[in-house]
Amino acid sequence: MATTEKARRSTGTATITFGMVVIPAKLYAATESKDAVSFHLLHKCGSRLKQQYVCQNDGQIVERDDMVKGYEVAKDRYITFTPDELKAFAAESTEAIEITEFVPAGSVDPIFFEKASYLAPEKAGAQAFGLLRAAMVRGGREAIGKYAARGKQYVVLLRPAAGALIVHTLRYAGAGREPIEGPAAPAADALFALAQKIDEDLGGYEKFKADFIQAGVGQFGSGWAWLAVKDGKLAILKTPNGENPLVHGSTPILGVDVWEHSYYIDYRNRRPDYLKAFIENLVNWEYVEKLYGEAKA
Repeated sequence: MATTEKARRSTGTATITFGMVVIPAKLYAATESKDAVSFHLLHKCGSRLKQQYVCQNDGQIVERDDMVKGYEVAKDRYITFTPDELKAFAAESTEAIEITEFVPAGSVDPIFFEKASYLAPEKAGAQAFGLLRAAMVRGGREAIGKYAARGKQYVVLLRPAAGALIVHTLRYAGAGREPIEGPAAPAADALFALAQKIDEDLGGYEKFKADFIQAGVGQFGSGWAWLAVKDGKLAILKTPNGENPLVHGSTPILGVDVWEHSYYIDYRNRRPDYLKAFIENLVNWEYVEKLYGEAKA
């Protein structure tokens, strides 16, 4: 790792095991979000708000001591569990990464990568760690293993990085979706025309994406970020509350709600992450192109 071990705080410990080999190591965060803007919910008087849970059946506020966890087996039908039953389900936290096999480098599809951490050796395991990493580099191999921590069992992938190993927790095979088939030629041609327009008017897709996200981040409070057509050209706009670009003489062809209720459950205060996920994964570009064709007609 480029940053020294002393300059970065460890997030946990792990012991790498394979065969009779045991290597003590430490985990370090591989990523961090530096551009997130955090907000708190306040009353108009300036005081922080507190969250309360309300029973949907009788409308009463429920205290934590009266809450139980349940698994939905059918609509509005649940199996409930006691704390002792939940503890029995939890995997024993051994903090050990047990390598089960070595596979060719790059053979695991990145679609199954979930979270990444750096793995660096404790002083006592530095030599064995270095030999393992060097063998993986020279042999073009990565390692698949099992990791039990915080009451959960994970499948992990270890791959060599500069001076360390990167450990990825992996999604299970059932979490992968079938690839989406490409559009027919006419739709592809139309999307190409829209892509050309994004290049001409907005400086290319990557700049469009960055500016669109920034428009959403820069809209204080509730509102929208838009891709719109004005005077035959594409433009990125933002509007407060429920205001629509139509009132400014522009025709919207893509919009995203940036009011906190749209993303708080999944993203909390990480509005930039929400907007990035929206633009990269959720946009139906064929429909955007259809609206673009109608707007310029």
